[in-house]
Amino acid sequence: MAAELGVDASEVRYWLDVHQAERNVTFDELRASPETARLERRVQRLVDLVADAERLLRDLNQELASKQFGENPHLPALRVVRPQPFVD
Repeated sequence: MAAELGVDASEVRYWLDVHQAERNVTFDELRASPETARLERRVQRLVDLVADAERLLRDLNQELASKQFGENPHLPALRVVRPQPFVD
């Protein structure tokens, strides 16, 4: 085949030797790296924390407004921060 394309066979052998350890990498392999997985978990945790904070702020704001204007909607707003798990 090399002769048909006008390429020296030794050059073909050289390129085969140089690139013999290479292989195609799939997107799943790239996504599955431990660092990527750790970062994805941290991002999801941050998204959840922001959503919880926004809900709490909305509830507390509505509670404050109800006290200022004499309303009492009896919202299930949290009054204190939940205890955090103890980690050694």
